[in-house]
Amino acid sequence: MIASKTYTIETRLNQRENAGLIEYVKEYHLLYGKMLRFTWHRYNNGGRFSVKKSAFNTILQNRFHVNKRLANSVISEVEGLYKALYQLKWYEFSQLSRKIKKLDKKRKKLCEKVAALKERSRNNQLSPSALTYYRQQKEKIFYTNQKLNKLKQKQANLLKEIQSKDLHLCFGSKKLFRAQYHLAENKLTSHAIWLDRFRKQRDNRSLYIGSKDEHRCNQIVQLTPMVHTSKGNRFAIQLRKNTKNRAYVYGTCIFSYLSGLLAKTIIKQDHGISYRIVFRGNACYLQAMVTLDRDTDDCKTRKTYGTIGLDYNDGFIELAETNDTGNLVSLKHYRLQYHGTGKKAESEIREVTSHIVNYAISVGKDIVIEELDFRKAKSETATAKSDQGRAYNKMIHAFDYSRYKKTFENCCYRRNVHVIQVNPAYTSKIAKQKYCDRKKLTIHQGARYVIARKGQGFVDKNIKQKKSA
Repeated sequence: MIASKTYTIETRLNQRENAGLIEYVKEYHLLYGKMLRFTWHRYNNGGRFSVKKSAFNTILQNRFHVNKRLANSVISEVEGLYKALYQLKWYEFSQLSRKIKKLDKKRKKLCEKVAALKERSRNNQLSPSALTYYRQQKEKIFYTNQKLNKLKQKQANLLKEIQSKDLHLCFGSKKLFRAQYHLAENKLTSHAIWLDRFRKQRDNRSLYIGSKDEHRCNQIVQLTPMVHTSKGNRFAIQLRKNTKNRAYVYGTCIFSYLSGLLAKTIIKQDHGISYRIVFRGNACYLQAMVTLDRDTDDCKTRKTYGTIGLDYNDGFIELAETNDTGNLVSLKHYRLQYHGTGKKAESEIREVTSHIVNYAISVGKDIVIEELDFRKAKSETATAKSDQGRAYNKMIHAFDYSRYKKTFENCCYRRNVHVIQVNPAYTSKIAKQKYCDRKKLTIHQGARYVIARKGQGFVDKNIKQKKSA
């Protein structure tokens, strides 16, 4: 079975080598931003145009004096933005529903406590401490009702927006837009400086849709492989200007990540390649969206030889390797120094992932990871009062499991390694009951061993202890 996966790779353009290209793109981004907002307001009416897409493409060409391919790129980006935002609104609605449900449950418990003390308070039968507690619970109910009403109103407004399909989107980000009302707090000396920064952020990108039938897989931006260096493949850039005559601007770039795949796709023209040029501050970046095909039945690893179980935690990854009979072969510990969503943490997790995948290929064994989802837990978190509660909230929101999972899936797909996801429920309890004492393992080591066995198909049941009478 052939599967396809699209990767977005990025490189920073050298200012000296690409001076003419960058200068032209800065001017074109202003036009592209106008087209993007114009198209969004026409499409944000139930997720469709009032005319056929081909007819609207002609409207864009005549109004902004662009060719068909550039107009089609704007339409494609708006369609993608709308679909993504629509799904995000439904996700936000579900998160609010969970919060309201939990808060309503909390309010009912508080009401039960107050109801039990109400009659005694009316008859002056409460001690001073009990009376203080009674008043505190009534105050909690008041503030809980306030919070609950705010969430319900927010949910109602969100549902109205979803049903009308008139979605709210701020080009340039809401955060920067609201900064105009708090200039000093955002280190802005005047409204003119804010306006200049907002416009640069709003008009900082352009998209160029490609097709495999076009020369070099794209009609507007064409990359030509030049030479392979130690840092990656160097490409020559040819960008067609938005003019009646065929005029071009030129430049060069080096892709260090998946550059071989990009060069191969350009030469063979198996898929179209779309490009995006983005400005972040004064730096200009070129992104290429390249597709990789894989035969899922032709993996380099098998679980019949054994598996490699991984237990991801905040600050480290534990690895356990099993043989074909499910017995423990080896243990490894990978320390993660950086936390959060910074670039250092991202580079570190990629390096560790590459090391683990290389090892899996060398022994020919499948990788087994946990199938975790913290969305429900995050939506139900409340303000913690104890140190243990604050530590739990911090762990839930700082634990970057989604990037860990995505990194492993992408790397394993590229290297043709099979990844198995298992339910991690009770893995620590099972490890403590069956393996930790017998094999002299810590809880984390035992948990990854249980995960590896689950991936092979072995069943380790959690033994529930009976409560003593």
